[in-house]
Amino acid sequence: KIYYFISACLLLFSCNNNNNNNNKEGNVNDTINDTIVERLNNPLAGKKFYYLDKEENGELTLSIFPYLEDDYDMAKIIFTDSMLIDGWNVMEPSEWKIERVSQQDSLLIYYLQMMYYPETQETFKFNYNEKKGILYRKLSRENRDTTFILIDSLKSNSVRKVKAEWIP
Repeated sequence: KIYYFISACLLLFSCNNNNNNNNKEGNVNDTINDTIVERLNNPLAGKKFYYLDKEENGELTLSIFPYLEDDYDMAKIIFTDSMLIDGWNVMEPSEWKIERVSQQDSLLIYYLQMMYYPETQETFKFNYNEKKGILYRKLSRENRDTTFILIDSLKSNSVRKVKAEWIP
């Protein structure tokens, strides 16, 4: 009798385990589908842009911080499928979860939530000239509008690079 009891338990465990695996596969497929949808809604996914400085003569230059290592040597924005990393402050880049992306004419609007402080939400507005590789970031604060100009990392050789000085 104990043999039949153990066999029944093993059979029950085996069936339950297969059902759980089927559910897990369904969840994986749902996640893959969600990721594909997110990627399609984020036209800048996989791109990296460097912030440019405007010289007094109007020339755009790329500042390089040679005293910093690895990928912290230039101010940048990195887009992934679901995240935006704003490295304007090269020492402390901020990571944002992309909640959604909308487009109004040529304006891309990113609705963001800070990764480690979810109560902090922000909206970033961009215009992207794909042909020139230029990304304009529009920033509105109170009564002042600012436009930052960034260049696609793949086209960064088209601007002059300038070594930034250490400012203590």
